Amino acid sequence: RGIAELGIYPAVDPLDSTSRILDPNIVGEEHYSVARNIQKLLKYMINSTNLIS
Repeated sequence: RGIAELGIYPAVDPLDSTSRILDPNIVGEEHYSVARNIQKLLKYMINSTNLIS
């Protein structure tokens, strides 16, 4: 809900949501690896921001 209030659509939190299709056998190993690394990076950035605040 908070994402939608910011005007971001689709209102999906990439850290809380998962996709059954995000599977290396379906999307390929490179796409899967990039998606997972982005999730890790976002988590790291959020945790770092929380530590600084």
